[in-house]
Amino acid sequence: MGRDQTAAPQVGIFADPATLAYLGGSNATGTCDPPVAPECAREESDPLTPDTNGLGAMYCGPFTTICEPQSAENQTGRPPVQVHTSPSGRLRIATWPGATVQDQTIENLGSEDCNNVADDDADGAADCDDPDCDNTTSCGGESVTFDMDDADVNVPTAGFAFTRKPVTVSVEQERDAILEELRQRFSPSNVAVRSVGATAIVLNGVDSVVEIKLAIDVPDAIHLSTFRDQLVATVLRRSTNELINLPGTFGLAATAFIASFSIQCRTPPVGGPILAVMGATMNRAYYDAADGSRALLVADAANGSGLADASYSLTAECEVRAEVLPTLVVDMIWVVDDSFSAQPVRARLAAATPALWSEAISLGLDFRMGIVDMQIDNNGIFCTAQGQSNDFFLTPANLSQFEDCVLDPTGSLNVGSGQPHGITQGYNAILNHLPRANLPNRIRSDAQLAAIYISDEAAREVQLSCGASPPWDPACIQTEIQPTLNLLQGISNPEGMGTAHAVVGPPPSGCSEAVLGGGYIDIANDTGGQVFSICASDFAATLRVILQNIQPTSS
Repeated sequence: MGRDQTAAPQVGIFADPATLAYLGGSNATGTCDPPVAPECAREESDPLTPDTNGLGAMYCGPFTTICEPQSAENQTGRPPVQVHTSPSGRLRIATWPGATVQDQTIENLGSEDCNNVADDDADGAADCDDPDCDNTTSCGGESVTFDMDDADVNVPTAGFAFTRKPVTVSVEQERDAILEELRQRFSPSNVAVRSVGATAIVLNGVDSVVEIKLAIDVPDAIHLSTFRDQLVATVLRRSTNELINLPGTFGLAATAFIASFSIQCRTPPVGGPILAVMGATMNRAYYDAADGSRALLVADAANGSGLADASYSLTAECEVRAEVLPTLVVDMIWVVDDSFSAQPVRARLAAATPALWSEAISLGLDFRMGIVDMQIDNNGIFCTAQGQSNDFFLTPANLSQFEDCVLDPTGSLNVGSGQPHGITQGYNAILNHLPRANLPNRIRSDAQLAAIYISDEAAREVQLSCGASPPWDPACIQTEIQPTLNLLQGISNPEGMGTAHAVVGPPPSGCSEAVLGGGYIDIANDTGGQVFSICASDFAATLRVILQNIQPTSS
């Protein structure tokens, strides 16, 4: 949201006649008839042009125009935004207008006087160089909170943005330092890493680690706002009573939370480098809910897109993504539970497939899909249509074949015992489609690889080696998944590097309890992927989040 005010609005050039259809339709040459600006071809409007369509009208037609402001007549238009500038001017935060935004003053309750040019506590450091003063407001620390209660899903989200002095030499090391600080505060056993975050160069060259995701437990139930305050104070190396003007109690009490945030390393015009951290927290029961829509609220705050330098202005732009299609090459391998109990899951996944295709195309992905069952004897061979296993990737033109293979991923192969050996099949599906090459049955040379495990049970490999049901010994699970991790992390074969996601559960007693996906959850967590509940009645939102996670590591 923090776009440079001088940036020119983007204009797209369309090559596909289908994207040019609007009021008058398109002709055989793939041009609009009558001719209009590219924005109008997508039923959008250029907010900087009074007459986008060239026909003497403000709008492109009697359709919703997503680049026009949201209103009673235009419900899905561009929503309003409130922009908050911190007192020092270091941060500008763009949020939903209903968010409650507050600045905190960071005080020092230590024995060092931070402003008298003297080492008062005789520890060898004076004023801002003293840890007692480090990251107070007077020494460059800053804290802003924003509490949101989205009316559409009625889920509280507690956001935060703050700055602190770096303690290491790189943004990746700062990420690791923050993780260690939180483990010390909440105990290592209560902090589980769901995603460690990818390094990217964003926002005019700012070095960033994007979206670190943690699952954090606390011993006693506390309000969401209390948990957020503890998290912020910990990373600022302060106590919560040193943060003045924290908001009041917000959000339901719980013992399990999700915390997701991004880290940016900045060098302001005056003074030394600072870290800018922005993210949000949510009760984990909400975050892991079935439809996946609530997870997007946290991701939106945590990806850093709402945080900009204070010198930036907010500019409304109508961006036409067709200008840069395709932008990212992706090969996805779906490892789908083919057991009888998973039939309803496969049916919901097949029903959501058109939405998956639409989202992939909308994101500009050059994608292919490989799909395998979980029968250990089938050696990772791809299903290619109903009753067919010709072992090649499906393309965007093969939507119906993908749906067929989701419903019956065994294709023409052995149905087997119905016991889901997904770890073995996923490993074989990756390994047997290497080395990389631009061939139908090989992972492409320039493709990002994503593996998606879908099962209503724990991996059979885990159940056989570690016990029929949890709790499982983490060391035992690690033994079972290590070959897959070595492959996806590029250790055993650099060409196998990729990310895994898991859509897993439920336990035998139903969806009201925690998800059960021993082995698959661990692979996803250890490769920086995401974990979702299989209890969703509609997988469309879940699949959208998975696709949105598949992004370049630099831009």
